[in-house]
Amino acid sequence: SFILIGTAIFAMALGIMVFFFVPLAISSLFNKGKDAVAFNLVAGAVRVFLFLIYVWGISLFGEFKRVFQYHGAEHKSIFAYENNAELTPESVSRFSTFHPRCGTSFILIVALFAILIYSFSDTIYTISAGVPPTLIKRFLLHFSLLPFVAGGSYELLKLSGRTRDNSLTKILIQPGLWLQRITTKEPTSAQM
Repeated sequence: SFILIGTAIFAMALGIMVFFFVPLAISSLFNKGKDAVAFNLVAGAVRVFLFLIYVWGISLFGEFKRVFQYHGAEHKSIFAYENNAELTPESVSRFSTFHPRCGTSFILIVALFAILIYSFSDTIYTISAGVPPTLIKRFLLHFSLLPFVAGGSYELLKLSGRTRDNSLTKILIQPGLWLQRITTKEPTSAQM
């Protein structure tokens, strides 16, 4: 259990470093933190780019093909359940592997919603302190707001599920569905 705990701590620290600190550091190199919106647009773009590279990279490993097939089976099953269809492989197979409330879509929503929230928080900090936050202060401020960003993103994901027939919602959920072309694959009957 010590190795498992150590692995979990290492993985969490690496995730925070790669997807949280590195985008801030790269944006600091380009922007110097004067304009909160521009700073967070660059950091958000870097964060999304790193996430896309990560997802694409793991998709190259043969073992992940089965994981992504099970992910596709999960989506098909959820669609079947939501449509009151029988939960059998034959019935489930008719549905799509692309689901608007996918966890992959959620991560994309988090990255995009973070741009808005962090731009707002950095602007408030700059107005109240008279100077933009340093890289470390920005990291701490953004990290402290992460539960709010995640919670707000979750509510947006739920809203997209309830309003998925709306024309605007259909446009807004497309990037998440496109990303699922990497993270979901057509499952076998046994997987369904």
